[in-house]
Amino acid sequence: MPSFIVKVKAELEGIKQLIPLTDNEWKFDIQSTDGGDTKEGITVSKGDVMELEGSKGDANFVMKWPGNKQQAYIKIVDVKGCDGTYSEEKSGEWVTLLGLECRGLVPLR
Repeated sequence: MPSFIVKVKAELEGIKQLIPLTDNEWKFDIQSTDGGDTKEGITVSKGDVMELEGSKGDANFVMKWPGNKQQAYIKIVDVKGCDGTYSEEKSGEWVTLLGLECRGLVPLR
């Protein structure tokens, strides 16, 4: 299963911590894994939980590409050693904020 991580790099001048809200909505542009279709500005939130067809699993964003029978999805997943916090001590370094498990699509930006 393809997994992706979202990293950020910033200079935290006068800011102790940057912490995404637990119900934060993440916006992405995505592309089908075959590269044929794209979709801009989709929203993924940990609070949005949808069941996957024909599965016991769930995901945070679910769709079907035109002409495709299978669902494509994004699920927000925990990343070992990552609590989503960007602290003053890490200022200027790349820090992982979010982990994504994807099937049938690839996040572009």
